[in-house]
Amino acid sequence: MNIHPRTVGFVVVASLTACVFADVDTGPNGHGPLPAPAVQKPMPATLSERFGTWFVPVPMITLDAMDHGALMAEDQATVQPAPFRFGVERGVKLSLNDGQWMDVAGGRLWRIGIDAIGSLNSRIHVSGLNLPAGQELAITCPDLEQKMIGILEGTGDFGTGEAYGPFSPTSRGHIEWFIPTGQSVKELPFDAVGYSYGYIPVFSEISNGGTCSLNPACYAAWLNES
Repeated sequence: MNIHPRTVGFVVVASLTACVFADVDTGPNGHGPLPAPAVQKPMPATLSERFGTWFVPVPMITLDAMDHGALMAEDQATVQPAPFRFGVERGVKLSLNDGQWMDVAGGRLWRIGIDAIGSLNSRIHVSGLNLPAGQELAITCPDLEQKMIGILEGTGDFGTGEAYGPFSPTSRGHIEWFIPTGQSVKELPFDAVGYSYGYIPVFSEISNGGTCSLNPACYAAWLNES
C-alpha cells in the first residue's frame, strides 16, 4: 500500500480550487445571481442495506497482530528514495463455510467480515473476481458513512478481476455477495483475498464519518503514484 504525499496534496488543492470557482459567475457581466448548487447524489446502498439485513451481526475472521516496530524498522532500512509505506497486505484464506448465508428477496446473500488486532487502518482487496450474470459483490467498510465505492459485477470495474474496497481508518471490512434464485455455487467467485494491515495512523485526522469521495486512498489507481 503506497501513497505519495505530493499526490494527496495535489488532489486536495485541485478539489478546493474547483469549489472556489464553482461559485464565480462567469457570465457576460461578471456578476449576478450564483447558479444553484449541485444536488448531492445519494450514497449507494450496500447489499445488506438493499435487502434489509444490515442490523444482523456479520461473522468475523480476526487476524493476529503484527509487530509495528519491526515493520517501521524495515522502512528505515529501505534504500531511499522509496514510496511511503503505511501498511502491508496479508493473504486471507476464505471458503463458503466461513461466511453467513441469508435468504433475501430474489436470492441468497453471503457475508463475511475481516478484522485484525492492532491494525490502524485497513482495506480489503480481492483478485480473480469472476461473477456470473446476475451475481453482485460489495466490499464495504461498516465504520464509514459512505461504506463502499460501488457494487461489483463480472470481473469488476477494471475488467481484470481485481477489486478494492475503500480505505478505512478502522480495522474492519466486510465482503457481501448476492446470488440470484436459480443459481447454485460451489466456490467463492474470487481466487484470493488480501487485507491491508495499517501500522502507521495516516488517517488519524480523518473522521470515521468521512466519505470515500473525500479520501484519495479509496481509489486503487492512486495508491501507485510516486
